[in-house]
Amino acid sequence: MSTVNYITGRNYGADQVLSITFETAHDWIADVPAAFVDAARGIRASVIVLGFEATPNDIGAAVLREYDAGRYTLA
Repeated sequence: MSTVNYITGRNYGADQVLSITFETAHDWIADVPAAFVDAARGIRASVIVLGFEATPNDIGAAVLREYDAGRYTLA
């Protein structure tokens, strides 16, 4: 299990930082669940990203993309 903090550059009365927890994928095309907390907006949810995005360098942008598109499930 890995956890990263992704700074989005947005401000909702506080800077938006997504705290993302995920497992690094072993299959590049597998669906990988990623849980996140957006403290600035008071949201705790999860999204699905592709395995090749489940790396510390890529997960933030992938989670934000799914979050922005409304493809998330509230926890």
